[in-house]
Amino acid sequence: MSLRFHLDTYTLALEIGALWLIPSMCYKLHVYTSFTSGWIDRLTALLASASPRDVAPIWKVGTLFNNKLRGEFFTAPLGRHGHTCLLRETTCALAACGVLCSVFKQYTVNPLDFPIPAAGIEPIPRARDLDMRVCAACRDLMQKKHREMCEAFWDTLPEELGLGTWAELRALKARDLGQSVED
Repeated sequence: MSLRFHLDTYTLALEIGALWLIPSMCYKLHVYTSFTSGWIDRLTALLASASPRDVAPIWKVGTLFNNKLRGEFFTAPLGRHGHTCLLRETTCALAACGVLCSVFKQYTVNPLDFPIPAAGIEPIPRARDLDMRVCAACRDLMQKKHREMCEAFWDTLPEELGLGTWAELRALKARDLGQSVED
């Protein structure tokens, strides 16, 4: 899907009050703004009729990501507590930081879909480096920590954007679509 589609969906959601679409649209637009060349001009032009209040949530996603995900994961990818390391923990910690620094741009673009290699998946060229430089126990710990951080980020995103909780947004969606909350 295109930047134009996501911007149109976002502006329509704002116009009709479909707040339940806003968190995912803001995240998608954050992804676009992070890697699309010339994005700032296109985003500015496409949102020219939008108010600064409507544009702010898109920028806030990047700030939230920097505050909640990137810092801790990049400085302590294996956590701050000890664990069973098949190699020496220091070796794995240094290797993990090195690999993460080498894929920093890919990570900052789309942290929730950032691939830490698992089960033979090879989503980015440097993912193999992590498998080769970090023991299995440390890799598993990184996967677990990253998944938990992403879940916490996503779980709190609507509240951070001032939209209420996911439960409240699901109730609004059900009301808007004429469904029961369980659907």
